[in-house]
Amino acid sequence: MPIYSPETFTYPEDLSRFAEKCRKSLLDSQPYEFNYPEECPLQSCWPVEKIKESNKKFLSNLKGKGNVYAIFLKTHGRKWNPVYVGQRKSKGLRDRLTQHLIKKNAQTGSKLKEVKEWVTGGGKIGIAYIKVEPGILRLVVEEHIISSCNNNLSWNIHG
Repeated sequence: MPIYSPETFTYPEDLSRFAEKCRKSLLDSQPYEFNYPEECPLQSCWPVEKIKESNKKFLSNLKGKGNVYAIFLKTHGRKWNPVYVGQRKSKGLRDRLTQHLIKKNAQTGSKLKEVKEWVTGGGKIGIAYIKVEPGILRLVVEEHIISSCNNNLSWNIHG
């Protein structure tokens, strides 16, 4: 995955260009298709361990590789559509994606409910991520992406 680091910039024009470059890279990338087993009706059975095992290689390779991520949706014959952008420190990306896609603690604001509804309806879930350096800029990049998408990231809309 690409790593973005501004060498020198003058605020805010260069920072805006940097954030836009990150947006294009994240949202124009080919997402990883998250795997969900078809062995049981997912509405009545959410096989956490099987989902983890099906995506073990992807999840185990996340540490330190990304800190801004996007969740994409897809139905048969359609292209990937981004619906959510988030950020997390690189060391916490795997845990955050697990909360969104597999299992969550009751206190998190994850999108697991939306993911389950989409998957049980026959849709596909995709994930893309980039690494923004220095890490503090991940907040700027996340906010830029969300605001520049004009409410097209339907899972980022609150309230």
